[in-house]
Amino acid sequence: MSIVELYDRIDRDLLAAWVSEGRQEDLHLDFKLIVSSDLGRDDRKNLAVAMSGFANSDGGLIVWGVESRKDSLTGIDAASALKPIANARAVLSKLQSYTGTATSPIVESVLHRFIRNEPSDDLAGFIVTLVPASDRGPHMAKLGEDRYYKRSGDSFYKMEHFDIADMFGRRAQPDLRLSLIRRIGARSKTGDARSARIAMFACLKNHGRGLAKYPLLALKVMKPLEVARYGLDGNGCTGLPARVRNPWDHGWVRFAGGANDIVHPGSMLEVTQIELEVQEAVAALDDQIVEYEIGCDGASLQRGAITLSGHDLVSEAHTALREWKL
Repeated sequence: MSIVELYDRIDRDLLAAWVSEGRQEDLHLDFKLIVSSDLGRDDRKNLAVAMSGFANSDGGLIVWGVESRKDSLTGIDAASALKPIANARAVLSKLQSYTGTATSPIVESVLHRFIRNEPSDDLAGFIVTLVPASDRGPHMAKLGEDRYYKRSGDSFYKMEHFDIADMFGRRAQPDLRLSLIRRIGARSKTGDARSARIAMFACLKNHGRGLAKYPLLALKVMKPLEVARYGLDGNGCTGLPARVRNPWDHGWVRFAGGANDIVHPGSMLEVTQIELEVQEAVAALDDQIVEYEIGCDGASLQRGAITLSGHDLVSEAHTALREWKL
């Protein structure tokens, strides 16, 4: 689960579960208490250090209103008690106002979210802050700190000169991710059998700030899914050159770009289609798995899988067939 997905998922119940299980702080998670609703010196320091440390590392979440203590066995800080912030709405406003001055340069896309302690209480609660990793750093902690920080394990440390020098030479990084954009394709009838074809465009989107050069996408699916043999348009055209399908490649279908194939920051490249034909008589379908590998120049190869709900696929196909009858 990405830190963005976790940021969206956190609620009071999850925080209580973390306390119950003694959830430990880690590279991407830090627990903090609020000393003063006006955000005094210690609170401002905590914000600046955490923003600098997470932005200069791999990004992370700050959960305000959860007390942490050293685990007796591991020595790692772990959630020990919920300490709801009495006037969390006011604290949220203060955090937002200090975000732009907490680091230099500014860390972009920092988010803060209020979490109620009780459903009927619109004031007391917790705050979760999302600090994304940044390639515009290094980011200096301000608000009285004027030091550079990084995250290591469950703590922040002051960066040494060689760390800072290395980050000044860091170039903007690409961040390619796979998206499957679904649509109903052709509907057909053979005798009394009717079917709908669901087509999913396999797209690479660059969420980073750097150019994604020499992009690569490999896909592996099992029947009834199939990587389209005739590309995006039915004439064999694909967004990246297709490599020869080798029987000894264990079902992987690979697409790899050359020097002129670039995915620009914020843009999306349609590579190919994944197809599925659903017969009208099919009442249920197992969840389908799309395995993938993504790579580009200067980035490590990413491996993952996307699960497609079999129930949703059958429902979409049946809806299309009902509309076809009208």
